[in-house]
Amino acid sequence: EIKAPKYLTTAQKRAFNIYAKKLSALGDFFTSLDVDVLAQYVIAFELYVGYSEQVKKIMDEADAVRDWGVIKGLMTLQDKAFKQCLACARELGLTITSRAKIEVPPPPDGEDDEL
Repeated sequence: EIKAPKYLTTAQKRAFNIYAKKLSALGDFFTSLDVDVLAQYVIAFELYVGYSEQVKKIMDEADAVRDWGVIKGLMTLQDKAFKQCLACARELGLTITSRAKIEVPPPPDGEDDEL
């Protein structure tokens, strides 16, 4: 059984469970060995969204030229979070190109093949 790691927040566990359910629907592709990679994906995605929101807020509310150092620092963190998120997504088959490489076995005879 796949369970979200204890170190995730409640919101992160909810996101983890949504992704885990979808990945588990692919069959034996997603296992308990992949739990930490999915947890890292969820954390990195949350960080990316948070940094993106901070950049947007500063750009909307302040003089972007005056706050360029802050914006640049946040954008560096945003970029790092995005790269971490993308690396985990590739490992889990969450990108278009990584899914194209996955061979999902057909369902046993007599079972509906819809996910």
